[in-house]
Amino acid sequence: MNDSVCKKDIVFSWLIEMSCELEHICKSNIGAKYKVMLLMTYVDIFSQVWDIAQDLNAATQKARFKNWASKFATQQALDKKVGTNTLSAENVYDIRNALLHYAGLPKSNIGIFISELSSTELCKKYNEIEGLESSITLSPKVLFPAYIEAFGKTIESIAAIENNQPKFSDLINKLYSKLEKNCALPIRT
Repeated sequence: MNDSVCKKDIVFSWLIEMSCELEHICKSNIGAKYKVMLLMTYVDIFSQVWDIAQDLNAATQKARFKNWASKFATQQALDKKVGTNTLSAENVYDIRNALLHYAGLPKSNIGIFISELSSTELCKKYNEIEGLESSITLSPKVLFPAYIEAFGKTIESIAAIENNQPKFSDLINKLYSKLEKNCALPIRT
């Protein structure tokens, strides 16, 4: 087996492993807040992979995150309601920041909830109490299948580059180097 085939196998195994891990996280008994926090970490990873694959060279994590979310997570996978508002790349990034950096939710004129349920009644009641016009309920039961689908589409779009062999080889080398540099090979448990 040549070196480029081995690198390709490692990179794709890593990408697929992350998607499988998300399924396990979604089915686990940890709280909804922690599930959504972990999901946002995986979005960071996939957005970075997408940035490399498309040679976007986004200067910031925010730009990478919003580029990926606009392409995969808001238009294709999350074009459904999760309350009385639709998730946008901007508000998902704000939620990500608040969760990952402060273990809370962002201050917003939109009511944001995290719940295993995706009940719009909870949103309506809170909106009336707080005088808000709209709200979002972040439910792992809704988010995880949508994001797993978005991650799959990301992997498919990367695999489609294989038709352009020089570009694909360059991409695999970049991703493999990033994994090797950051010691980010899959953890087998």
